[in-house]
Amino acid sequence: MRHPGRKRPRDDWVTVAAFTEAGPSVLLKALIVILLIAVIASLFTGLGFLFKDANVPGSKRTLYALGLRITLAAMLLSVIFYGLSTGELTLHAPWHGR
Repeated sequence: MRHPGRKRPRDDWVTVAAFTEAGPSVLLKALIVILLIAVIASLFTGLGFLFKDANVPGSKRTLYALGLRITLAAMLLSVIFYGLSTGELTLHAPWHGR
């Protein structure tokens, strides 16, 4: 007999199996979201460096934040291109099927 407050030990394994059966598309989408958040964080970090280092003549922190943001954006675009070229990502725009 099962108690109402207890979970069976196999319930945890079922959710793990469901996540792994979802395929690489879920992992690819998670990577895209992580890279997008990193690009936005780099953008605001560079903005903070721009304001903080306005009176410091030799500071290159804004330039380094820009380089990091360009690198992250290139990685994001390459992951999206990889997903579209392999078919793991598809377009569902209404004008795409025309």
